[in-house]
Amino acid sequence: MGDDENRYYKAVSKNRVSQIMTADFVYTSANDGTSLIRPVSARAETWFKDNNIMKKVIDNTEDFYVIKSVDGPDICKKIRDSGMDFTS
Repeated sequence: MGDDENRYYKAVSKNRVSQIMTADFVYTSANDGTSLIRPVSARAETWFKDNNIMKKVIDNTEDFYVIKSVDGPDICKKIRDSGMDFTS
């Protein structure tokens, strides 16, 4: 592999790491009328508390907050409107 290829792969690898590190929330459907959400960055945790999202939490697990699926789209829109994003 030449020097140019090494620089390319390092740049791509660095970009992937920065994309992973910039995600703020994990969100998934539990397929039972609920969804699971977890703040994964410090700013997401702060935003979650400042926006009183805990009032929408109906339960929690060790890793996730459980919310009603009907509340999910509104919460996700607010998260995106705040300039934050989700892991994929």
